[in-house]
Amino acid sequence: MSKKNNSLIGFVGLIIVIIFLTIYFSIQNNFIFESNRDDQRKKDINKIYFYLEQEYQKNKYYPEDINYQLLKKELPLVDPDGNPINTRNSDYIYETYNCQNNQCQNFVLTAKLNKEADYIKQN
Repeated sequence: MSKKNNSLIGFVGLIIVIIFLTIYFSIQNNFIFESNRDDQRKKDINKIYFYLEQEYQKNKYYPEDINYQLLKKELPLVDPDGNPINTRNSDYIYETYNCQNNQCQNFVLTAKLNKEADYIKQN
């Protein structure tokens, strides 16, 4: 085999390794990105949950609807894609139960996750 053929084989092998590593790191990067988004969703749901529990301690009920007027500005009322809670494409869902006159005794908060089952907090 000539030196030219050996060089060509070595070059093709190098290209294959580079392609493989590019695909591998792309997949890893996507996994890390999605995991970070899931972590953010969990943190957001926890913030809303603790706010609702504090409000319950004051008022003895949970609000039937979550909206911008009810919650403080620092609470995450939009998912990582910018969709407001309880809208069609939102990853965040707030459901209430045992309600009378917009005052509820139970709720369930849900975050739809990409890498795990839904994250659920309820009273």
